[in-house]
Parts: sequence; structure tokens; C-alpha cells
Amino acid sequence: MRSMKKQRERQRDREREREREGERGREGEREREREREREREDHVWKSWTENLFPFSSRHYQHFLFNLYISKTRPSRYHTDTNQWITKTVSRPPKSISDDSKDPTTSLTGSKDPY
Repeated sequence: MRSMKKQRERQRDREREREREGERGREGEREREREREREREDHVWKSWTENLFPFSSRHYQHFLFNLYISKTRPSRYHTDTNQWITKTVSRPPKSISDDSKDPTTSLTGSKDPY
């Protein structure tokens, strides 16, 4: 009698385990399908962005950053070396010969055009 009960319990345990494995298998299949869908979306997105920008997005980000910096603060950031310039560069004083070529100079030689 006892052995029959134990066999039935074992049989039920095996059936329950099979059901659990079946559910896991179905969940695994759903997860694999979701992963395939994500890969398809990624492929479409990557192909579209690669057609739009034939270089990597990191390169494009650096390009935009350098363009922004060069337009806003050209003397403060050196785009070739990607380093900030700490010391300011002063222009050398103009010579007298440069003064005569200046279009703002009037006939009297004063710099004020008004």
C-alpha cells in the first residue's frame, strides 16, 4: 500500500516537473522571439543610421562637438589636438606700413572713420 502511494506521489511530482519545464520552454521560446524582434529592429535602425551617416556615431558626436566649440569659442579649444588652450595669444603690434594699408584710415591719418 505504502509503495503504491509513493509511486503515485513520484508520478505526480514527475508530471508537475514536466509541466514546469513545458512552461519554461514556452517562456524561453517567447524570449527568443522577443530577442529576434529586437535584433530585426536594431538592424533596421543601424542600416538607416549608417546610410545617413556613413561613419560611426561616436565620430559624428566628436565632429559636432568640435564644430560647436570652433564656432562658439575658437580661441579656447584646439580641435586638431582636442585640448583646451590655457594661455591667451596676443597679436603682435601693427607696424606703420600695415597702418597705411588699413581701409579705415582716412586721408588725415586718423583711425576714426567718422
